[in-house]
Amino acid sequence: MTQRAVFFVASLLAVAAVCPFAAAQTTTATVTLNSLVTRTGNRNGVATNIITNADCVASDTLTVSVSSALPQGIGLGVYSGTGSADCSVEATRLLATTIPEQCWEPVTELTPVVAANTSITIPVKRILPHQSAGIGTPNDGMEAVCSELADPANAAGHGPLTLYFVPLNGTSNAGTAAKLQLTFDLQGPVAPTSVKPGPGETRLFLNWTAPTNDVIGYNLYCEPSPDCGSSTLTAGSLPPDPLPNTVKTGKAGSTATSGSVSGLTNYTQYKCFVAGYDTYLNMGALSEGVCGTPQEVNGFFDVYRTAGGTAGGGYCSFGRNTNASGALVGLGLAGVWLARRRRCGSRA
Repeated sequence: MTQRAVFFVASLLAVAAVCPFAAAQTTTATVTLNSLVTRTGNRNGVATNIITNADCVASDTLTVSVSSALPQGIGLGVYSGTGSADCSVEATRLLATTIPEQCWEPVTELTPVVAANTSITIPVKRILPHQSAGIGTPNDGMEAVCSELADPANAAGHGPLTLYFVPLNGTSNAGTAAKLQLTFDLQGPVAPTSVKPGPGETRLFLNWTAPTNDVIGYNLYCEPSPDCGSSTLTAGSLPPDPLPNTVKTGKAGSTATSGSVSGLTNYTQYKCFVAGYDTYLNMGALSEGVCGTPQEVNGFFDVYRTAGGTAGGGYCSFGRNTNASGALVGLGLAGVWLARRRRCGSRA
C-alpha cells in the first residue's frame, strides 16, 4: 500500500470516528410545558411557570414534555439554576463543585432518550434553590426548603429560575440545550403594623396600618388567651397550616385597614393577629398580637363601627381622631337610632 493510500484510509477512519459526535452536536431538544403543576388545591389561576409556597408545602411536581431527537446513548441532563449563571454551558456546570448554588440537578440524567416526546416529572422542592442562604442540599430530602425560602428575612425567597434540558455525551454537551423560564416566590407581604382591637358582640374588630408591598387580601386570627399569650400564633412568623380549631378567623379585602373576627365567646380574652397575602396567594408574616375581649354592646358601638369608626373600643375612644368623619356619621346614625327607640317607647 502506497503512502498516499495509507493516508486516505487513515482519513476515512478519522471521519468515521468523529461522525457520531458530530451528529450529537447538532442534536436539539425542544421543551414545552406538557401539564400544569400538580396541586392539592386550586390556586385560582396562578400561572404554571410560577412556583409558590403552596406548591412547595404540598410537595407538588412540575411535568414538562421534552421533544427530542437524541440518538441511542446520548443522555438528557436536567439542571436548575438561578441568577446569571447559564447552566447549559459545561464550564458553568463544572463550577457547581465550588459554587453549588449556581447549578444543580433536580433529577438524575435520563439515558438513553430516543422517543420524540418524553414527559419529565420534577419535584418542585428540587427545582427550588439549593445551598443558598442556608437552604438544603439536593440529597437531604429538602424538608427545610419551604420554610427557609418563605422566611421573610431570607433575600433568596423569590426571583427568576431556569430549568435547562441539555443533551449530554458523558458530561459534555452533545447538542443545543432547551430552557424553561420560571419564577419562584415563596414570600408573602410584610406584616401589617399598628394593630388595634375593639370589642363587639361575640366578635372583635381589628384596625391596622397596611404594608406597602403587594397585598390582595388579609386574614385575621383570634385565639383564646387568658394571659394575653399565644402558643399557636407568633408575631413575625407565618400562620400555622393547618390552624388549630381554637383559632377563629376573618377576612378583609386588598384596600382594607379594618376587619372583624366573629364567632367568639363574650367576656373571654383573645389574642389577635393580622397577615396579608399576595397575588400568588403566599401568606405574609403575622402582625404583632393584640388582646381584646368580646362583650355585649348597646347598639351604639355597632352603629359607630358600621359607619366607619375605627377607634380602639369603648365610648372613651370616640375622642380619638382616628376616623373623624366615620365617627361623626356614626354619632349621627346612633342619634337616629336612639330617637327612634324613644319614639317607639313613647307610642307604647
